Amino acid sequence: MCRRSLFTHLLCFSIALVSTSSAFGAGAKGFRILLTNDDGINAQGLQALVKALSPHYDVVVSAPTKKWGGRSHGTLLWEGPMEVSEFTLTNTNPDTPAYHVPAYSVQGLPADAARFGIIQQRQKKQAVDLLISGINHGENLGSLSHLSGTIGSAMEGAYYGIAAIAVSIESKAAKENKFDAATQAVLTLVEAIRENGLPKGVVLNVNVPENTKGGIRIAPMDHDNVKVDGFTKADDKFTPIFSYPKANLPYSDMTVYEEGQIAVTPIQLDWTDHKTIKMMNTWNLDK
Repeated sequence: MCRRSLFTHLLCFSIALVSTSSAFGAGAKGFRILLTNDDGINAQGLQALVKALSPHYDVVVSAPTKKWGGRSHGTLLWEGPMEVSEFTLTNTNPDTPAYHVPAYSVQGLPADAARFGIIQQRQKKQAVDLLISGINHGENLGSLSHLSGTIGSAMEGAYYGIAAIAVSIESKAAKENKFDAATQAVLTLVEAIRENGLPKGVVLNVNVPENTKGGIRIAPMDHDNVKVDGFTKADDKFTPIFSYPKANLPYSDMTVYEEGQIAVTPIQLDWTDHKTIKMMNTWNLDK
């Protein structure tokens, strides 16, 4: 079996998705997962993660009170005090396992909610082992990822040295509450991270298409997923004109996604272009 790193582990699997009914035992309890998102505390994607993960792990939720899509890694840290409501999420469906999950509803941006949850758990001496942001209602592929509040809140986990996953599904699937493929993928990745670890500062960006054809593919980020080609003007207001380019790069996250497979892209907190540093050191800028 391939065990050298998380990424070789994933490639060895191809990846086969686990069955929630048989793959997890009681030993996973004690592994603490913080759930957050950018769609708000009441979003169905977040609820799907709570239901899927809480039987197997210690789960805590800290999410924004309302939807804040497209806010990237923005923050309201310097805007004054934030209002936070603390409560317990419970399952009222007698046909599914019961759960009682502590939760915070944060009057802030997605990264603020993630940060609050991380710090609250640390103050309680209950450090977070893994942060998961999602399930986002709409994919975050290619360079569009830079605008994503889902990814921004996952990056807050990376900022604090916590392994993190950002997971998104196609908008139509989200509207129809089809979250099973995404939760199965998350369960697979959680176990892979528990077994192999994840380098500090790395976030796994996971995108699940509507009609998944099985398997997970590790893929690099593509270029533009959404482009603004111009603006229309009416009543002194400007409305953007969007276009949606096809994948540019072979084997990219967009290519994998368009083929119906689940795309996983490792992205990192450190934005430094180390190759360009070496090149710029030849510019003699200090003369």
